[in-house]
Amino acid sequence: MKKFTFLFVFAFVANLILSSTAFGQILQRGTSTNGTSTNASLQISKPTGVVAGDVMIVNIAQRNNGVNAPTLAGWTAISSGAIDGGSTMGALLYRVADGTEGANFTFTLGTGANNNTGSIVAFSGVDVSGPTPFDVAPGSLSLSLATASSATATGITTATANAAVILFAQSSDNQPMSTWNTTSPGGLTQLYSNEYNPSGSNDLTVGAAWAIKASAGVTGNGTVALGGTMRWGAMLVALKAAPLPAPNLWAANGTGAIQKYTVNPVTGAIVVAPSNVVIPSTSTAALAKNVINANDAEGCLYYLNRDDAGALNGVVTVYSVRPDGTGNGSRGTIDMNGGLNDDFSFVRMGFDATGRGWILAGSGSNIYIASFQGNGVNPITSINTYGATSLTVAAPGVATEFQNGDLAISGNGTMYALANVTNGQTYIYTLNSLATPTTLTRKWTVQTGGGTFSGSVNGLAWTQTGSLHFSTATGIYFIDQATANTVSGTVQATLVPGSNSTTLTDLASDKFPTQSTLPVKLGTFTVTKQGNNAVIDWTTLTEANTNHFEIERSFDGINFTTVGTKQASGSSTTVVSYQHLDPITTSARIIYYRLKTVDVDANNSLSKIVALRLNGVLVSDFTVYPNPFTSDLKIQISSEKETSITIRVSNAMGQPVVNRQVMLQSGENVLVLSSEVSKLQSGMYMLEIISAEGKTTQKIIKR
Repeated sequence: MKKFTFLFVFAFVANLILSSTAFGQILQRGTSTNGTSTNASLQISKPTGVVAGDVMIVNIAQRNNGVNAPTLAGWTAISSGAIDGGSTMGALLYRVADGTEGANFTFTLGTGANNNTGSIVAFSGVDVSGPTPFDVAPGSLSLSLATASSATATGITTATANAAVILFAQSSDNQPMSTWNTTSPGGLTQLYSNEYNPSGSNDLTVGAAWAIKASAGVTGNGTVALGGTMRWGAMLVALKAAPLPAPNLWAANGTGAIQKYTVNPVTGAIVVAPSNVVIPSTSTAALAKNVINANDAEGCLYYLNRDDAGALNGVVTVYSVRPDGTGNGSRGTIDMNGGLNDDFSFVRMGFDATGRGWILAGSGSNIYIASFQGNGVNPITSINTYGATSLTVAAPGVATEFQNGDLAISGNGTMYALANVTNGQTYIYTLNSLATPTTLTRKWTVQTGGGTFSGSVNGLAWTQTGSLHFSTATGIYFIDQATANTVSGTVQATLVPGSNSTTLTDLASDKFPTQSTLPVKLGTFTVTKQGNNAVIDWTTLTEANTNHFEIERSFDGINFTTVGTKQASGSSTTVVSYQHLDPITTSARIIYYRLKTVDVDANNSLSKIVALRLNGVLVSDFTVYPNPFTSDLKIQISSEKETSITIRVSNAMGQPVVNRQVMLQSGENVLVLSSEVSKLQSGMYMLEIISAEGKTTQKIIKR
């Protein structure tokens, strides 16, 4: 029989390490999928786990039409060509996932096509911000009618270092493909080889393989053994990898390297694995990251020496280094306790949003504080030790709880100090003032799984959303701003997957959120219409250090303004009820409300949004459970009559990941999202119920 092979080589730009021009690593998403057909259409399922921003590539061979290439709305042709005297067509198309595509794709083939096969492979980490995802503009498919036992694709020159070279091939024989190679990066790992043998001489095979190319430049020719002698075509294409997100968390390791991470500020997950910044000049007792400012144009890292020998007599040395690891050196010393020569068992440091560094140092029953102006790689200035006087620790707290810990400062100037006794309780304290610091007051108890941590608990660092990371003897833990408001005075932390290092001694970030976790448990929150007023009712099940509530209103569900305030009870372990009347002076069909809870330190947290529907709106409030969820998510919705709604779930970037049309019946409806949400990655999402009358939103958490 006549035989042919249709070959493609794709180079996807990727990067495995942080550098001055760092790119993320392109990874295969899920596993490849395959479809076959005996008519002029071909259905192939979407690879598992595909999310918005992933790039999918379909590799199709069709028999008995070598003129009309496959098509499907939403997919863009790369190249196609007629093989084997025009009776067979090979084609390659791509699509950037947007989260709205279905579970299957049905491609329209050329008229008369009757034996067909194709496979889809998906990749994450591709740069899709430009007009196309390509790093090098694709050329045209080159075809050869000469037969051979291997296929050869002409090499190209990639524009970016660390390309992932992918070789795609098609043949008209059902023989497995093997031995995939390039000059650079060398041998390729097979992604798939799918043989199809429907009948007689109509058999086909599609295959692909890939490997990472370490540097930009010539790939050399790509080759693959075909399992027989046949004809083939070849093409080379390159896609560009998305740049690595900037680091936003740094860690000290005692005498080990200072490292940088990239973490998801919403879920706390590690996005980019740690890499080294610099080996410190001394064993590190504390680490802090300054924000870029007039005195520190590069936002340097600062660290303190550890008093392992007990011979520093209360004097600490401040070191700094640029974020790229250059300029490492000592910048000055601070005598924390004046005439006393106590050695410190606890020394920690952090910066405020103005670029001023702060140090807490403990020796038994005394805790000292100092501040200084960070000046990048120049000496520190404006040192203030506040009379070298020990801070007061308000009861029930005691200074001896500061055996381990750290400090972090919010955007409004509140210092949060972490205190821990090894294998004992962990607390977060707040300082009364940065202007006249005198007193530390216990704010929260921190637990994991309802109990204490093993070993020591040390570094503390903000995310920009107001959540917290802290390091322990068993790894990095995360306090989620969105879910910490569940138990009065106690917050729960969870271990960040993949962070189980036992050597971390401190954490740092240069984020200074004005919003932080609030130990308030909100009970009910409703709005009803009474006469010409919107009546907003809510209850709190517990409160701790709550100052007041602000009632916010919106007519579009996005832009909110404050329309009232209500003084809070302050601290309570019983149910407290609140009510606010808001006059209705609008002709809008829906009015949205939410609560801002403000504590005594001026930190705040927002509630879910509730809606008051006017003028005969059909869909009333909804309930989501369980929340957080692991696989199934149930939604209970009341409707006055039969009506259609859209359920949409968006990720933290605002990208839709679930979009489902539902017909509601009159009365109570319970809807279940199962397969749509079970495949979502862990983290926070926004659930929207959208009808002709408007929308209602609520945060949901995937475990």
